[in-house]
Amino acid sequence: PAEDAATAMVVTHRVRLEAAYRTTVGADVVAAALELTARNQPDRPWPGSALAALERACRRARGRAGVTGADVEAALAEELGVSVEMIRAPAG
Repeated sequence: PAEDAATAMVVTHRVRLEAAYRTTVGADVVAAALELTARNQPDRPWPGSALAALERACRRARGRAGVTGADVEAALAEELGVSVEMIRAPAG
């Protein structure tokens, strides 16, 4: 889907994730999940990969005040078996 549609799909699941993991997910974290998975998991269906990464990040942040972009980076790095620095590196 187009970026706007993908964002809308992830945002609709945000409330469920916030309730399930007793945390908050800001718009910046949704954007990070979408951008990082598009760049680091181009072979996975999108935005499903972003939803999965966001859920793993919520699991990491369970009970904390909020999920951060760093939580998304760490969750994605763990899944892919690479360093966070590799996740942060620009495509190319």
